Amino acid sequence: MPRVARATPTDVTFDVATRQVPFLQVLTPQQRERLRPVAVIHLLDPAGTVWALDEPAHDFSFVVRGHVKLLRRREDGRDVILDIRGPGDLLCAGAVAAAAPYCCAAQAIGKDVVSLSLPRQEVQEILDECAPAAAMFFRHATTHEMRLTDRIVELASGQVEQRIAALLLRLADQLGLPGVRRDIRIPVKLSRQDLADLCGTTLESAIRTMTTFARVKAVTTLSDGFVVSNRQYLESLARGHSRSRS
Repeated sequence: MPRVARATPTDVTFDVATRQVPFLQVLTPQQRERLRPVAVIHLLDPAGTVWALDEPAHDFSFVVRGHVKLLRRREDGRDVILDIRGPGDLLCAGAVAAAAPYCCAAQAIGKDVVSLSLPRQEVQEILDECAPAAAMFFRHATTHEMRLTDRIVELASGQVEQRIAALLLRLADQLGLPGVRRDIRIPVKLSRQDLADLCGTTLESAIRTMTTFARVKAVTTLSDGFVVSNRQYLESLARGHSRSRS
């Protein structure tokens, strides 16, 4: 996957990034000032990469605005989306900490996605001297590793409708915002192909499942995401109780 050229946004400064990234928030003002001159903020083109598969990992990266998907390409040429990260999230710290090549690609979802890169050496120096920062960093990395473990279970589920229901529930818990009444809005623009790649299924199956979810008024697709209106229905499917067939 070729790297897409990235520009520097004019409306996102290091101070703006600090308000979005929990790791930066726990640092002392002096520590943040040490990172300011080496921090690089990027505005990603639509579908632009933060990094490509097997690229050397030098910098710790965070999402400042928008969403980023982590993905691997299978031998048959299809992509499998491993996870989706949102504002404040740390991206794939393991490869950077181990000074190893990236084991996945990181790609912007939609427009106006902004990432922050911090050099490995400077971050590690601060982690060595700042216990709260080290705890925050470790918590973020561990949470993401646990999430990837959950993804293995999610992808191993039997029916396509079960996998897509589990995915939507996870996104609602991870990124959801309160909507009207008890609705939950998921502010992530995902195509039907993205859903198929996230759930290890075909485009046709993803379209058919989402059409069913819309018909029973469980999930509504918006131009910028989804609205979950019947969480109980999705929870029943995610537990393996097939209810979507008419």
